[in-house]
Amino acid sequence: MRYCIMAFMNVTSPVRKPRIVLVPHYTGSLRYYEKLGEYLKEHYDVSFLLIQLPRLGRKSYTASHYNFDEMVSRCTEKGLTFYTIRQPAPLPLLARFPFIQFLASARTYARDVSNVLSDTRIRKLIAINDAGFYFGTIFGEAKKRGIKTYVLQWDVTYDVQANGASMKSISAWRRSVHAVRKNIENSIKALMLKFVAGRNARNVKSVPGSNLSDKFGVINQQAFDYFSSLGVQQEKMTVVGYLDFHVTTVLKQRLDTDVSVRADVAHRLGINVSKNNIVIFSSAYNSNVVHVLDDAGQLAFYEEIIEMIRESCPAEHYAISIKIHPIENATLYEPLKQRGVKIYDKFIDNAELIYFSDLYIADSTTVNFVPVLMNKKALFVNFVKLPLIEASREYFGIKKYITDKDEFRALIKAYAGGHLESQYDSDTRIFTKDSLKRIVEWIG
Repeated sequence: MRYCIMAFMNVTSPVRKPRIVLVPHYTGSLRYYEKLGEYLKEHYDVSFLLIQLPRLGRKSYTASHYNFDEMVSRCTEKGLTFYTIRQPAPLPLLARFPFIQFLASARTYARDVSNVLSDTRIRKLIAINDAGFYFGTIFGEAKKRGIKTYVLQWDVTYDVQANGASMKSISAWRRSVHAVRKNIENSIKALMLKFVAGRNARNVKSVPGSNLSDKFGVINQQAFDYFSSLGVQQEKMTVVGYLDFHVTTVLKQRLDTDVSVRADVAHRLGINVSKNNIVIFSSAYNSNVVHVLDDAGQLAFYEEIIEMIRESCPAEHYAISIKIHPIENATLYEPLKQRGVKIYDKFIDNAELIYFSDLYIADSTTVNFVPVLMNKKALFVNFVKLPLIEASREYFGIKKYITDKDEFRALIKAYAGGHLESQYDSDTRIFTKDSLKRIVEWIG
């Protein structure tokens, strides 16, 4: 029942720099921290801690092999220094008791985190969260060893998200009964966890920055106000911005002014610049996070969007592509290639792809910052009518999410006719200036 710990030292620096450990939770946050690492490596030996996180439900205890193995492959291919902590194989006799499975591995996890952080060269640690058992354990061990601990916001967090995707209405009586039962269950589980993993072990789900981190860097003033309203200490928080604010601005300036570089990037992406390019950024409505469609429904969802686009945008003049969400597998969308749709993998650079787009289509993804910064034509959809999507509107400056398909058809027709009105406002509260400088100085 041991976790497997490995340290791959693929990059050996001639100068022994202090080590900084970046802790993502899946492919999306890994990509963000990977970009951040490029700006830190002058002063730090940058390493990544990759954790095989489980999914703990009432009926199952399963490890997230897909994204974990994907992160390991990515770090290996890029020659990055990293540690891994793997989930042990579940005990067959306990298959029907997921929380007991969790307890069986919690103690070894705490011990293995301690072993990883025993490297005396580690001076700082940055993660996407400091709450919950897995990240809380990391921060607790780091604090005991004098390692400075930071949380850096890497995506937009807003109200409603914590309440789940479906937001089903439940009677007050049922909510009260559920709350009492959950409190009792959580108290018992907390005692059991402390018994097996140490008295400081906690499995409390909360917002980023609310636990043991020394500092919490947030994207903008909106985020500062939001986390403050949830009880995060204001003195802990600093508005540092979002790395992609800087990356997007620099990329646009470079491609606008350098014709040869622009041609090279277009060729690498396989973009036909003689056509109008429409790019769709998918969202996984068939995932464990938001589960309102099955795989067949997910494919059909985007097939219908493509059909509606084609009513006004024929293939002779318009190219359509889909960039998959980091949690997805591109094989699901293979049938769309028969319709002439190009499928981009999750590791393709978002800003480069959007630069060459004439129309951007998505829901509430954090990528929405990029087309707004580039002043691109865009449509924002919420055909599944999820409150969590609608709640994100103000955080991107979006005027409206489209829920009606006839309205979508009309807006596509307006785009094809060259008179699509802007669907967003460039709110100055959203885009923090000098983000790269702020983030680097904040890290120190």
